[in-house]
Amino acid sequence: MSTPGTPKHGHVSTLHPNFGASLTKKRTAAKLSQLQLARASGLSPRTIKRLETGHSQPTPGTLAALQKVRVLGINAPSVPKHAGEFAPQCWLSPNYDVLSMSRDMVEVLNSSGGVFEQTHLYLDGAAADDYLKMSASHRYKQSFRDRLPLRRIAELVAQSSTGHGLDVHALGVGDGQTETNLIHLLVDNMDMSDLRLYMLDISPVMVNESYRHAADRLDGLGVVVFALAGDFYDLRSIPVMSYRSAASSSRQRLYTMIGGTASNLADEAAWFRELAACAAPGDLLLLDVRVARAAAGDVAAIHAAEPSLQHGPPSSHEAWLSGPILRHCRGAQKVTFRIELVAYNKVPGSYELDWIAVVQMADGTTREYLMLRGKSYDTKQLAEFLRPLGWGLKEIALYCPESPQALLLMQRL
Repeated sequence: MSTPGTPKHGHVSTLHPNFGASLTKKRTAAKLSQLQLARASGLSPRTIKRLETGHSQPTPGTLAALQKVRVLGINAPSVPKHAGEFAPQCWLSPNYDVLSMSRDMVEVLNSSGGVFEQTHLYLDGAAADDYLKMSASHRYKQSFRDRLPLRRIAELVAQSSTGHGLDVHALGVGDGQTETNLIHLLVDNMDMSDLRLYMLDISPVMVNESYRHAADRLDGLGVVVFALAGDFYDLRSIPVMSYRSAASSSRQRLYTMIGGTASNLADEAAWFRELAACAAPGDLLLLDVRVARAAAGDVAAIHAAEPSLQHGPPSSHEAWLSGPILRHCRGAQKVTFRIELVAYNKVPGSYELDWIAVVQMADGTTREYLMLRGKSYDTKQLAEFLRPLGWGLKEIALYCPESPQALLLMQRL
Protein backbone atom coordinates (compact mmCIF):
# COMPACT_ATOMS: atom_id res chain seq x y z
CA MET A 1 0.00 0.00 0.00
CA SER A 2 1.26 3.45 -0.83
CA THR A 3 1.82 6.04 1.85
CA PRO A 4 0.12 9.42 1.40
CA GLY A 5 1.89 12.44 0.07
CA THR A 6 1.84 14.54 -3.06
CA PRO A 7 0.72 12.22 -5.87
CA LYS A 8 3.00 12.20 -8.90
CA HIS A 9 1.99 8.84 -10.42
CA GLY A 10 3.75 9.55 -13.72
CA HIS A 11 1.76 12.72 -14.33
CA VAL A 12 3.18 14.65 -17.26
CA SER A 13 3.52 17.81 -15.20
CA THR A 14 6.49 16.16 -13.47
CA LEU A 15 8.18 15.49 -16.81
CA HIS A 16 7.08 18.45 -18.98
CA PRO A 17 6.51 21.53 -16.80
CA ASN A 18 6.03 23.75 -19.89
CA PHE A 19 3.75 21.39 -21.78
CA GLY A 20 1.09 24.04 -22.51
CA ALA A 21 3.49 26.45 -24.16
CA SER A 22 5.12 23.60 -26.10
CA LEU A 23 1.74 22.37 -27.36
CA THR A 24 0.77 25.86 -28.53
CA LYS A 25 4.06 26.20 -30.38
CA LYS A 26 3.72 22.80 -32.07
CA ARG A 27 0.07 23.41 -33.02
CA THR A 28 0.89 26.80 -34.53
CA ALA A 29 3.82 25.35 -36.47
CA ALA A 30 1.49 22.64 -37.82
CA LYS A 31 -0.96 25.38 -38.92
CA LEU A 32 -3.80 23.93 -36.85
CA SER A 33 -6.43 25.86 -34.93
CA GLN A 34 -7.47 24.64 -31.49
CA LEU A 35 -10.72 23.37 -33.02
CA GLN A 36 -8.87 21.50 -35.78
CA LEU A 37 -6.53 19.90 -33.26
CA ALA A 38 -9.47 18.88 -31.10
CA ARG A 39 -11.14 17.17 -34.07
CA ALA A 40 -7.93 15.46 -35.16
CA SER A 41 -7.12 14.14 -31.68
CA GLY A 42 -10.64 13.32 -30.53
CA LEU A 43 -10.30 15.64 -27.54
CA SER A 44 -12.67 18.49 -26.77
CA PRO A 45 -11.77 22.09 -27.73
CA ARG A 46 -12.06 23.00 -24.05
CA THR A 47 -9.45 20.36 -23.18
CA ILE A 48 -7.04 21.76 -25.79
CA LYS A 49 -7.55 25.27 -24.45
CA ARG A 50 -7.00 24.19 -20.84
CA LEU A 51 -3.83 22.31 -21.79
CA GLU A 52 -2.36 25.28 -23.62
CA THR A 53 -3.19 27.78 -20.87
CA GLY A 54 -1.74 25.47 -18.20
CA HIS A 55 -5.06 24.97 -16.40
CA SER A 56 -4.77 21.21 -17.03
CA GLN A 57 -1.88 18.80 -17.35
CA PRO A 58 -2.08 15.91 -19.83
CA THR A 59 -2.89 12.48 -18.51
CA PRO A 60 -1.41 9.44 -20.29
CA GLY A 61 -4.66 9.07 -22.27
CA THR A 62 -4.63 12.71 -23.38
CA LEU A 63 -1.01 12.48 -24.36
CA ALA A 64 -1.69 9.33 -26.40
CA ALA A 65 -4.49 11.14 -28.26
CA LEU A 66 -2.19 14.05 -29.10
CA GLN A 67 0.59 11.73 -30.22
CA LYS A 68 -1.75 10.35 -32.89
CA VAL A 69 -1.71 13.78 -34.56
CA ARG A 70 1.68 13.15 -36.14
CA VAL A 71 2.21 16.66 -37.51
CA LEU A 72 2.59 17.84 -33.92
CA GLY A 73 5.66 15.67 -33.38
CA ILE A 74 4.88 14.98 -29.72
CA ASN A 75 7.09 12.22 -28.35
CA ALA A 76 6.16 9.90 -25.52
CA PRO A 77 7.61 11.01 -22.17
CA SER A 78 10.56 9.09 -20.90
CA VAL A 79 9.92 6.52 -18.19
CA PRO A 80 10.94 7.84 -14.74
CA LYS A 81 14.25 6.38 -13.66
CA HIS A 82 13.51 6.44 -9.97
CA ALA A 83 10.56 4.76 -8.29
CA GLY A 84 10.03 7.86 -6.19
CA GLU A 85 8.94 9.85 -9.24
CA PHE A 86 5.54 8.20 -9.34
CA ALA A 87 3.09 6.50 -6.99
CA PRO A 88 0.35 3.92 -7.54
CA GLN A 89 -3.22 4.96 -8.32
CA CYS A 90 -4.92 1.92 -6.74
CA TRP A 91 -4.53 1.16 -3.05
CA LEU A 92 -5.68 -1.54 -0.64
CA SER A 93 -6.47 -0.50 2.93
CA PRO A 94 -4.43 -2.36 5.59
CA ASN A 95 -7.43 -4.32 6.91
CA TYR A 96 -8.95 -5.13 3.51
CA ASP A 97 -9.32 -8.92 3.34
CA VAL A 98 -11.87 -9.95 0.71
CA LEU A 99 -11.53 -13.67 1.42
CA SER A 100 -12.15 -13.27 5.16
CA MET A 101 -15.13 -10.94 4.60
CA SER A 102 -16.59 -13.31 2.01
CA ARG A 103 -16.30 -16.19 4.46
CA ASP A 104 -18.06 -14.09 7.09
CA MET A 105 -20.86 -13.44 4.59
CA VAL A 106 -21.29 -17.15 3.87
CA GLU A 107 -21.20 -17.96 7.59
CA VAL A 108 -24.01 -15.46 8.31
CA LEU A 109 -26.14 -16.81 5.46
CA ASN A 110 -25.76 -20.35 6.78
CA SER A 111 -26.71 -19.45 10.33
CA SER A 112 -30.22 -19.69 11.74
CA GLY A 113 -30.91 -16.06 10.75
CA GLY A 114 -29.92 -12.59 11.89
CA VAL A 115 -28.45 -9.38 10.51
CA PHE A 116 -26.72 -9.37 7.14
CA GLU A 117 -24.23 -6.48 6.93
CA GLN A 118 -25.17 -4.51 3.81
CA THR A 119 -21.56 -4.02 2.73
CA HIS A 120 -21.41 -7.83 2.26
CA LEU A 121 -23.89 -7.45 -0.60
CA TYR A 122 -21.19 -5.90 -2.72
CA LEU A 123 -18.60 -8.57 -1.96
CA ASP A 124 -20.75 -10.98 -3.96
CA GLY A 125 -19.72 -10.21 -7.54
CA ALA A 126 -23.10 -11.08 -9.05
CA ALA A 127 -24.92 -8.88 -6.49
CA ALA A 128 -22.55 -6.01 -7.26
CA ASP A 129 -23.31 -6.49 -10.95
CA ASP A 130 -27.06 -6.47 -10.23
CA TYR A 131 -26.64 -3.19 -8.37
CA LEU A 132 -24.68 -1.67 -11.25
CA LYS A 133 -27.41 -2.69 -13.68
CA MET A 134 -30.06 -1.05 -11.49
CA SER A 135 -28.05 2.17 -11.22
CA ALA A 136 -27.52 2.19 -15.01
CA SER A 137 -31.24 1.77 -15.77
CA HIS A 138 -33.18 4.52 -17.51
CA ARG A 139 -35.62 4.63 -14.61
CA TYR A 140 -32.87 5.24 -12.04
CA LYS A 141 -31.22 7.86 -14.23
CA GLN A 142 -34.48 9.69 -14.87
CA SER A 143 -35.85 9.56 -11.33
CA PHE A 144 -32.62 10.08 -9.40
CA ARG A 145 -29.31 10.80 -11.09
CA ASP A 146 -30.52 13.48 -13.51
CA ARG A 147 -32.36 15.31 -10.74
CA LEU A 148 -29.54 15.67 -8.25
CA PRO A 149 -28.88 19.39 -7.56
CA LEU A 150 -25.16 18.97 -8.24
CA ARG A 151 -24.74 22.37 -9.90
CA ARG A 152 -25.84 24.13 -6.72
CA ILE A 153 -23.52 21.95 -4.64
CA ALA A 154 -20.63 22.68 -7.03
CA GLU A 155 -21.26 26.41 -6.62
CA LEU A 156 -21.15 26.13 -2.83
CA VAL A 157 -18.01 23.96 -2.86
CA ALA A 158 -16.29 26.49 -5.14
CA GLN A 159 -17.34 29.35 -2.83
CA SER A 160 -15.93 27.45 0.15
CA SER A 161 -12.64 26.65 -1.57
CA THR A 162 -9.48 27.57 0.29
CA GLY A 163 -7.53 27.87 -2.97
CA HIS A 164 -4.96 25.27 -1.88
CA GLY A 165 -6.34 22.28 -3.79
CA LEU A 166 -9.30 20.01 -3.15
CA ASP A 167 -9.28 16.28 -2.37
CA VAL A 168 -12.66 14.63 -2.95
CA HIS A 169 -13.05 11.45 -0.87
CA ALA A 170 -15.98 9.48 -2.31
CA LEU A 171 -17.09 6.95 0.33
CA GLY A 172 -19.05 3.90 -0.80
CA VAL A 173 -18.66 5.18 -4.33
CA GLY A 174 -20.68 2.52 -6.19
CA ASP A 175 -20.50 3.16 -9.94
CA GLY A 176 -18.85 6.55 -9.34
CA GLN A 177 -20.92 8.36 -11.94
CA THR A 178 -22.47 10.99 -9.68
CA GLU A 179 -19.17 11.81 -7.99
CA THR A 180 -17.52 12.09 -11.41
CA ASN A 181 -20.31 14.42 -12.58
CA LEU A 182 -19.67 16.64 -9.56
CA ILE A 183 -15.94 16.80 -10.30
CA HIS A 184 -16.71 17.67 -13.93
CA LEU A 185 -18.91 20.56 -12.79
CA LEU A 186 -16.22 21.84 -10.43
CA VAL A 187 -13.64 21.89 -13.23
CA ASP A 188 -15.74 22.92 -16.22
CA ASN A 189 -18.29 25.28 -14.68
CA MET A 190 -16.61 26.52 -11.51
CA ASP A 191 -13.14 26.69 -13.08
CA MET A 192 -11.53 24.92 -10.13
CA SER A 193 -8.17 23.25 -10.62
CA ASP A 194 -5.80 21.05 -8.60
CA LEU A 195 -8.39 18.39 -7.79
CA ARG A 196 -7.85 14.81 -6.69
CA LEU A 197 -10.57 12.16 -6.55
CA TYR A 198 -10.23 9.23 -4.12
CA MET A 199 -12.87 6.56 -4.79
CA LEU A 200 -13.40 4.17 -1.86
CA ASP A 201 -15.54 1.04 -1.95
CA ILE A 202 -15.51 -2.37 -0.29
CA SER A 203 -16.44 -4.15 -3.52
CA PRO A 204 -13.64 -5.04 -5.97
CA VAL A 205 -16.24 -4.79 -8.75
CA MET A 206 -17.29 -1.29 -7.71
CA VAL A 207 -13.71 -0.09 -7.27
CA ASN A 208 -12.85 -1.26 -10.77
CA GLU A 209 -15.97 0.14 -12.46
CA SER A 210 -15.91 3.52 -10.70
CA TYR A 211 -12.21 4.04 -11.35
CA ARG A 212 -12.48 3.22 -15.05
CA HIS A 213 -15.47 5.54 -15.47
CA ALA A 214 -13.83 8.46 -13.64
CA ALA A 215 -10.43 8.03 -15.32
CA ASP A 216 -12.03 8.02 -18.79
CA ARG A 217 -14.51 10.83 -18.15
CA LEU A 218 -12.03 13.16 -16.43
CA ASP A 219 -9.16 12.48 -18.81
CA GLY A 220 -7.65 15.76 -19.97
CA LEU A 221 -9.07 17.85 -17.12
CA GLY A 222 -6.00 17.57 -14.91
CA VAL A 223 -7.82 15.62 -12.17
CA VAL A 224 -5.83 12.89 -10.46
CA VAL A 225 -8.00 9.81 -9.82
CA PHE A 226 -7.26 7.12 -7.21
CA ALA A 227 -9.08 3.86 -6.48
CA LEU A 228 -9.21 2.65 -2.87
CA ALA A 229 -10.40 -0.82 -1.85
CA GLY A 230 -11.54 -0.60 1.74
CA ASP A 231 -14.36 -0.22 4.25
CA PHE A 232 -15.73 3.22 5.16
CA TYR A 233 -16.35 1.86 8.67
CA ASP A 234 -12.56 1.65 9.03
CA LEU A 235 -11.38 5.05 7.78
CA ARG A 236 -8.76 5.48 10.50
CA SER A 237 -6.79 2.53 9.16
CA ILE A 238 -6.52 4.13 5.69
CA PRO A 239 -3.68 6.68 5.83
CA VAL A 240 -4.83 8.74 2.85
CA MET A 241 -8.19 9.19 4.59
CA SER A 242 -7.00 9.85 8.13
CA TYR A 243 -3.52 11.37 7.79
CA ARG A 244 -2.29 14.68 6.40
CA SER A 245 1.37 15.01 5.51
CA ALA A 246 3.10 18.36 5.77
CA ALA A 247 2.95 18.68 1.98
CA SER A 248 -0.82 18.19 1.88
CA SER A 249 -1.84 19.82 5.17
CA SER A 250 -3.28 22.91 3.47
CA ARG A 251 -5.42 20.95 0.99
CA GLN A 252 -9.15 20.98 1.64
CA ARG A 253 -11.20 17.77 1.64
CA LEU A 254 -14.73 17.06 0.48
CA TYR A 255 -16.17 13.77 1.75
CA THR A 256 -19.17 12.43 -0.16
CA MET A 257 -21.75 9.74 0.64
CA ILE A 258 -24.14 9.65 -2.32
CA GLY A 259 -26.77 7.14 -3.36
CA GLY A 260 -28.35 6.35 -0.01
CA THR A 261 -25.16 5.00 1.60
CA ALA A 262 -25.63 7.20 4.66
CA SER A 263 -29.16 5.86 5.21
CA ASN A 264 -27.77 2.41 6.07
CA LEU A 265 -25.32 3.50 8.79
CA ALA A 266 -25.83 1.40 11.90
CA ASP A 267 -24.68 4.09 14.37
CA GLU A 268 -24.68 7.63 12.97
CA ALA A 269 -23.23 9.26 16.08
CA ALA A 270 -20.18 7.00 16.20
CA TRP A 271 -19.55 7.14 12.44
CA PHE A 272 -19.78 10.91 12.02
CA ARG A 273 -17.63 11.43 15.11
CA GLU A 274 -14.97 9.16 13.58
CA LEU A 275 -15.15 11.06 10.30
CA ALA A 276 -14.74 14.35 12.14
CA ALA A 277 -11.57 12.96 13.71
CA CYS A 278 -10.19 12.35 10.20
CA ALA A 279 -11.18 15.80 8.93
CA ALA A 280 -9.76 19.26 9.54
CA PRO A 281 -11.67 22.50 10.18
CA GLY A 282 -13.04 23.79 6.89
CA ASP A 283 -13.34 20.34 5.26
CA LEU A 284 -16.70 19.62 3.64
CA LEU A 285 -19.13 16.68 3.80
CA LEU A 286 -21.86 15.96 1.23
CA LEU A 287 -24.62 13.60 2.40
CA ASP A 288 -27.41 12.16 0.27
CA VAL A 289 -30.37 11.08 2.46
CA ARG A 290 -34.01 10.05 2.21
CA VAL A 291 -36.35 12.66 3.64
CA ALA A 292 -38.96 11.55 6.17
CA ARG A 293 -42.47 11.59 4.70
CA ALA A 294 -44.12 11.74 8.13
CA ALA A 295 -43.22 12.48 11.74
CA ALA A 296 -41.11 9.85 13.45
CA GLY A 297 -43.20 7.79 15.85
CA ASP A 298 -46.47 8.39 14.00
CA VAL A 299 -46.93 4.80 12.83
CA ALA A 300 -50.22 5.37 11.01
CA ALA A 301 -48.93 8.42 9.15
CA ILE A 302 -45.71 6.68 8.12
CA HIS A 303 -47.63 3.64 6.84
CA ALA A 304 -49.91 5.93 4.85
CA ALA A 305 -46.99 7.92 3.39
CA GLU A 306 -44.46 5.20 2.56
CA PRO A 307 -45.27 3.33 -0.70
CA SER A 308 -43.08 0.32 0.16
CA LEU A 309 -45.08 -0.28 3.35
CA GLN A 310 -48.25 -0.33 1.26
CA HIS A 311 -47.09 -2.17 -1.86
CA GLY A 312 -43.95 -4.04 -0.83
CA PRO A 313 -40.41 -3.80 -2.22
CA PRO A 314 -39.70 -3.29 -5.96
CA SER A 315 -39.07 -6.52 -7.86
CA SER A 316 -35.62 -5.30 -8.97
CA HIS A 317 -34.55 -4.92 -5.35
CA GLU A 318 -35.97 -8.31 -4.43
CA ALA A 319 -33.86 -9.96 -7.14
CA TRP A 320 -30.76 -8.06 -6.03
CA LEU A 321 -31.14 -8.88 -2.34
CA SER A 322 -32.19 -12.51 -2.79
CA GLY A 323 -29.24 -13.34 -5.07
CA PRO A 324 -26.58 -13.81 -2.36
CA ILE A 325 -28.98 -15.94 -0.30
CA LEU A 326 -29.80 -18.29 -3.16
CA ARG A 327 -26.13 -18.53 -4.15
CA HIS A 328 -24.57 -19.01 -0.69
CA CYS A 329 -27.21 -20.28 1.75
CA ARG A 330 -27.13 -24.08 1.56
CA GLY A 331 -30.64 -25.52 1.22
CA ALA A 332 -32.37 -22.20 0.44
CA GLN A 333 -35.24 -22.78 -1.97
CA LYS A 334 -37.31 -19.60 -2.01
CA VAL A 335 -36.89 -16.05 -0.77
CA THR A 336 -39.67 -13.53 -0.12
CA PHE A 337 -39.49 -10.12 1.51
CA ARG A 338 -41.44 -7.98 3.88
CA ILE A 339 -40.68 -4.47 5.08
CA GLU A 340 -40.90 -3.62 8.76
CA LEU A 341 -41.11 -0.15 10.25
CA VAL A 342 -38.89 0.99 13.12
CA ALA A 343 -40.82 4.12 14.04
CA TYR A 344 -38.07 5.73 16.14
CA ASN A 345 -34.33 5.90 15.57
CA LYS A 346 -31.28 7.33 17.33
CA VAL A 347 -31.36 10.51 15.26
CA PRO A 348 -34.32 12.69 16.32
CA GLY A 349 -36.98 12.91 13.61
CA SER A 350 -35.86 9.75 11.83
CA TYR A 351 -37.39 6.34 11.26
CA GLU A 352 -36.23 3.16 9.56
CA LEU A 353 -37.60 0.68 7.03
CA ASP A 354 -36.04 -2.77 7.42
CA TRP A 355 -36.02 -5.25 4.54
CA ILE A 356 -36.49 -8.73 5.99
CA ALA A 357 -35.72 -11.75 3.81
CA VAL A 358 -37.86 -14.78 4.63
CA VAL A 359 -36.02 -17.90 3.41
CA GLN A 360 -37.82 -21.20 2.85
CA MET A 361 -35.36 -24.06 3.40
CA ALA A 362 -35.33 -27.51 1.82
CA ASP A 363 -35.98 -29.14 5.22
CA GLY A 364 -39.21 -27.17 5.64
CA THR A 365 -37.84 -24.63 8.14
CA THR A 366 -37.81 -20.86 7.71
CA ARG A 367 -35.02 -18.38 8.34
CA GLU A 368 -35.14 -14.60 8.46
CA TYR A 369 -32.35 -12.14 7.69
CA LEU A 370 -32.33 -8.36 7.96
CA MET A 371 -30.80 -7.58 4.55
CA LEU A 372 -31.15 -3.83 4.22
CA ARG A 373 -32.09 -0.85 6.33
CA GLY A 374 -33.26 2.43 4.86
CA LYS A 375 -33.44 5.39 7.21
CA SER A 376 -35.41 8.56 6.54
CA TYR A 377 -34.58 11.85 8.24
CA ASP A 378 -36.02 15.19 9.13
CA THR A 379 -33.17 17.12 7.51
CA LYS A 380 -33.13 20.03 9.96
CA GLN A 381 -33.08 17.70 12.96
CA LEU A 382 -30.32 15.66 11.30
CA ALA A 383 -28.24 18.82 10.86
CA GLU A 384 -28.79 19.73 14.53
CA PHE A 385 -27.78 16.20 15.53
CA LEU A 386 -24.52 16.44 13.56
CA ARG A 387 -23.42 19.82 14.93
CA PRO A 388 -22.18 18.57 18.35
CA LEU A 389 -20.32 15.85 16.43
CA GLY A 390 -18.27 18.50 14.62
CA TRP A 391 -20.31 19.26 11.48
CA GLY A 392 -22.07 22.57 10.75
CA LEU A 393 -24.75 22.97 8.09
CA LYS A 394 -24.10 24.97 4.93
CA GLU A 395 -27.03 23.96 2.71
CA ILE A 396 -29.99 21.60 2.40
CA ALA A 397 -30.85 20.96 -1.27
CA LEU A 398 -34.11 19.04 -1.70
CA TYR A 399 -34.91 17.06 -4.84
CA CYS A 400 -37.34 14.39 -6.14
CA PRO A 401 -40.45 15.74 -4.34
CA GLU A 402 -42.50 12.63 -5.20
CA SER A 403 -39.86 10.46 -3.50
CA PRO A 404 -38.18 13.08 -1.33
CA GLN A 405 -34.42 13.13 -1.10
CA ALA A 406 -31.94 15.77 0.04
CA LEU A 407 -28.31 16.66 -0.30
CA LEU A 408 -26.84 18.14 2.88
CA LEU A 409 -23.59 20.05 2.56
CA MET A 410 -21.82 20.22 5.93
CA GLN A 411 -18.53 21.78 7.03
CA ARG A 412 -16.13 20.63 9.72
CA LEU A 413 -16.27 23.11 12.60
